[in-house]
Amino acid sequence: MAQRQGGDEHVARDATQAYDAQVPRLGALVRDLTDVVRLESGTLTLTWAAMDVVPLVARVVETARDLPPGHTIHLDARTAPLCAWRRRAAGAGAV
Repeated sequence: MAQRQGGDEHVARDATQAYDAQVPRLGALVRDLTDVVRLESGTLTLTWAAMDVVPLVARVVETARDLPPGHTIHLDARTAPLCAWRRRAAGAGAV
């Protein structure tokens, strides 16, 4: 019986860690969907601004490293800053 309880605690801990990892993603999704509604209703306007894409690409690479087992993903960003243009909400934080 003690072994089963320990196993249940392990499963519960793993589930809690998985939930904790997903909560920020769900929050970001809700914010993105709210922005879509604001864009479609005309209450959010966008302007163009330069941004360094290396931090964004680095986050994508870190996320993707866990997805395809057996693949190697490497980012060489020694030439930073690598800039691109993005749209930003006028008078507000970055979108």
